Amino acid sequence: MAVTIKQVARHAGVSVATVSYVLNNDPRVAAETRERVLAAIRELDYHPNSWAQGLARRQADIVGLLMPAPRHADPFLLEFISGVMDVTAERHVGLLLLHPGKNEDDPPRELLRRRLGGVIVLESQAIDPRVEWLQKRDIPFVLFGRCQQPVDYWIDVDNSAGAQMAIEHLIALGHKRIGFIGAPLKYMFAQYRLAGYRETLQRHGLPFDPALVLEGDLSEESGYTSARVLLRLPERPTAIMAASDIMARGVLRAAREEGLRVPGDVSVVGFDGTPFSAYTDPPLTTVRQPVYDIGREVAELLLQVVAHPDTESCGKLILPTLVVRGSSGAPRAM
Repeated sequence: MAVTIKQVARHAGVSVATVSYVLNNDPRVAAETRERVLAAIRELDYHPNSWAQGLARRQADIVGLLMPAPRHADPFLLEFISGVMDVTAERHVGLLLLHPGKNEDDPPRELLRRRLGGVIVLESQAIDPRVEWLQKRDIPFVLFGRCQQPVDYWIDVDNSAGAQMAIEHLIALGHKRIGFIGAPLKYMFAQYRLAGYRETLQRHGLPFDPALVLEGDLSEESGYTSARVLLRLPERPTAIMAASDIMARGVLRAAREEGLRVPGDVSVVGFDGTPFSAYTDPPLTTVRQPVYDIGREVAELLLQVVAHPDTESCGKLILPTLVVRGSSGAPRAM
């Protein structure tokens, strides 16, 4: 992994801004400090780039939001972007939505062409090539989510705890056979939600049945097709948790087409707490994450990091809440 400007600063015992001053030949740096920084650069074989060299004079005139792979209108994304945009508008900072190319792991062309003040990264993967790309270039960024790579700044929802809330709720209602439609496991949030499902079953002495676990792609259609598989099993589940509200909407549709009542024949729980979840038929029980507020918080953290490169590394885990509505109830006697 490439050496970053922060590593140079730690090695030299100075601030990130001081390293940047040295890179820009700023006369305010004392000769002894300058030599210490230059020695650290040589020892670590650090190769500065345009972003690093411009750090001391960078102003957040415009920041970028690295979008996930395209999918149909997603209320979760719209709510998150709304939170980010409100903060950037208040601070008179431009926001550039950076859409992935054919390969979502490649940096968008706009990111290569423009020098942005910083970047927000959405839907982190376990090993995220976008994170490595940004770190190599010392581009300030904040991750919404977590990954297995060391990251200085991130904010995430406790996805495992959220899934546990949902499964605890269903078990308390009397469900013992609970299906799970997850998101693609390359995403860290999907791994945490599946782990929460498994851990809760284990805690209550319920067996983990691989036949009850399917992977969707966060679309309503994948929730629908996965639910049809689960609901046609010889011993179908009495409840299904979907890893997103959109997929849960597909589950509701599949249940209707199968002639099943919700929640009489099958209970359904989603995840996200998007506004439309209150208006499904029946209204959806869901794990709510405060998406708009998170968008604001991520944007505020990024602007803080851009303005003050010495901002101490921080990660924040936000606890979601369970919103119980009409789609979940006790299983009927078989």
